[in-house]
Amino acid sequence: MDEECIIAEVTEPYLDRICEIENISFSDPWSKESFMGLLANPFCKAFAAVKSGIVAGYIIDIQIGNEAEILNIAVAPESRKLGIGRKLLDHALDSMKSADGLTVYLEVRESNSAARHLYTSKGFREIAVRKGYYIKPREDAIEMKLEK
Repeated sequence: MDEECIIAEVTEPYLDRICEIENISFSDPWSKESFMGLLANPFCKAFAAVKSGIVAGYIIDIQIGNEAEILNIAVAPESRKLGIGRKLLDHALDSMKSADGLTVYLEVRESNSAARHLYTSKGFREIAVRKGYYIKPREDAIEMKLEK
């Protein structure tokens, strides 16, 4: 991965680029208003991978007590396969705190083998299938869990 990629907290000026990445990456993308609502939530954290001053990817999580969920992660197509997704996931997991142990959940499209491989390599394990969870196109989600 390029040395100049840094991880920064998401602020409103990053949102237009994050929405571009969101729209390219997902068939049912979140709106800018959805992102703004999450940024206002004190339990949510959002980080951006910034490369040469441009957002290359982002991750959003929510944590309440000793449970957390990765809500969304995406990397711009031109920045994929450079380790940016792994760096974002590592940063988010490192930022999660719990004195009693931590459980982290996420859902991933069944067909997204690259993401499933990344999550498995970080210790997540598949725990359930959510039938028809995704709607565009209709597809099952694999629910995954990490216990730290």
